Amino acid sequence: MANSTPTPAFDDTGLEGLYGLTDAIIQGVLAAVGAGDGEAVGWLVSALHPTDVADLIECLPTAQRNGLEKLLGGGLGPHVFAYLGASLRDDLIYGLHPSKLAKVAVGLESDEAVGLSKRWTPTISRRYWTVCPSATT
Repeated sequence: MANSTPTPAFDDTGLEGLYGLTDAIIQGVLAAVGAGDGEAVGWLVSALHPTDVADLIECLPTAQRNGLEKLLGGGLGPHVFAYLGASLRDDLIYGLHPSKLAKVAVGLESDEAVGLSKRWTPTISRRYWTVCPSATT
């Protein structure tokens, strides 16, 4: 005898796809970056948690990552930097304008900012302190 219970069209018992970075979001960001559509990129990224934005940045090829950064216009939230892998975080920080670097550091919780600043090269540290001299007083 055949099972008379209908199979649901989708699995409504799991949380997969309800939040976080999905393949659909990655593909949407890639398409928007390829089209140079900053509004779409901003809309897609703004719905993500900082950890998911960090994951997105890390999974993109370099050319698309650079395009994403350009389209966001420095709009990455400070907490995204706290979740990036050390090497990529250092690369992104090195390319930031000193005023944006200051906003990133100031926007983090103190322990995150200290952890971030410990990894700064002397050049990055000098760039930060030229913009934020009041932080030393």
